Amino acid sequence: MKLTKEGFERIATAGLETAQRYALPILVFDSAKQKVNTATGTIIRTAKGALMATAGHVIEEFVGLGDTGRMQIGGMGYVLKNISADRIKIARNVDFGVIHLTDDDALGAKWSIFPDSNLHFDGVQQMDLVAYVGFPGCWKKIESAKTMVMGRLFCVGAIETIEQDQFSIRIDERRYDSEQGVAGPLDDLGGISGAPVFSLLDFRKSRMRAPLLVGWIHEGMAWEELNQKHYVVQASFVKSLFL
Repeated sequence: MKLTKEGFERIATAGLETAQRYALPILVFDSAKQKVNTATGTIIRTAKGALMATAGHVIEEFVGLGDTGRMQIGGMGYVLKNISADRIKIARNVDFGVIHLTDDDALGAKWSIFPDSNLHFDGVQQMDLVAYVGFPGCWKKIESAKTMVMGRLFCVGAIETIEQDQFSIRIDERRYDSEQGVAGPLDDLGGISGAPVFSLLDFRKSRMRAPLLVGWIHEGMAWEELNQKHYVVQASFVKSLFL
């Protein structure tokens, strides 16, 4: 099947809708200080219950803050704190981790929960089309007070290189956009660490697929605003954390 421009647009739009639905906004902060960092994650329903998945360094930052550490998840201000060590798993060799959520946590986040039946552990292919949404933030002065404002960053791209534990995505400049609330150049934004990446198209077969969760953003490299690559931890490499 030949992929037309209209077909590409339809697939990309549907993929971004899925990514926006399941990409979880995260704030990590010290309750005794003003500093706040933004990140992205996913809540996934598994046989073990709900897991919150994100980049490992995001969880490590939260844990490193100790008793005053806070992780706000979702859109209604729900906060995690004093999470016991047995509820946290961080991969040893890649930048990825999960937190086991209680039922109250999962409900409190008031966010869509992704079914593990659509987690894809069989690897990816070069040139497959993927989509993801992240939550960069910036400080803004609102009524004389500095406030952290989160925006959304929408990305569609093709898988460029594949390694055993990660793959890279070359950003498609036609589908690299930010929502209001984000200040500064797009190549200097943080907050997308831990963003779930969804595979939309089997390139070899030119076949649209139901969005499959294939990995999580852990790093980005930017040479200029529209010349970027993002690096993704492969779901297949961290399968054991979900079993």
